[in-house]
Amino acid sequence: MSRWKASALHLIISFLVVGSIAGLIYFLWFPYHLIRIAGMDRLLLTMLGVDIVAGPLLTLIVFKAHDLRQTRRDLAVIGLLQLSFMAYAVHTAWITRPVFLIWSVDQMHLLYANEIEPRHLAQGRTPETRSLSWTGPRLFAVSLPKDHEARAKIFEDIIREQSSLERLPEQYAAYEGARAAILKASDRLDKLPRPKRLIESHLDSAVASSGRRREQLRLVPISSSRDVSYLLLDAETAAPIVVVAPTPVSALPAPQE
Repeated sequence: MSRWKASALHLIISFLVVGSIAGLIYFLWFPYHLIRIAGMDRLLLTMLGVDIVAGPLLTLIVFKAHDLRQTRRDLAVIGLLQLSFMAYAVHTAWITRPVFLIWSVDQMHLLYANEIEPRHLAQGRTPETRSLSWTGPRLFAVSLPKDHEARAKIFEDIIREQSSLERLPEQYAAYEGARAAILKASDRLDKLPRPKRLIESHLDSAVASSGRRREQLRLVPISSSRDVSYLLLDAETAAPIVVVAPTPVSALPAPQE
């Protein structure tokens, strides 16, 4: 076997392995195109670039048809390095995977596994709010007690801990129960003026990918610790449909002096 054939074979194997892992992460953990505001696309691209490009390239360099014993040792080292990097990337993705998609006050929040305090998680009202999802974010809405003293205590704790409502699983309730409030807070797509962070072409692309007419959709802000954008909802059920691509920093308006 020539070095070119060996490198090509390594490329195919790397693409199948890394591509399968990247695809699983993308489709399992990031419904509604949540990857657009999660920043995980950069990690996936890095993983693809390093494992798919560097491995076959090193194989091309070290492969020696006349010395297969040395070649096997070199390829074993390359394979070990690839596996080590891939394991690190998957571990990083795992501990920062999205676990909750929460409606709170007037917008959606995407929360990651490392953002939920275990003591708050243990106080969740249901089994689904007392554990971290393995298969994509669970959908809930914040529901505060009606008692004024209880509410005041919650906000005092939030201020003291420098936290926020959406990070308190003990305050999560069924998303469907907040449907009317969510739709009331949402915007029609023909509402003017547009928010400054909303690029019309991005909105058009999201509408097209939804497969629905504009009058069948509503728009709400969505934020995570990594980026902010807008989320299209079903105009009747308030079900999440698709995230509008975030506005690049370079396209943001310059601050007023």
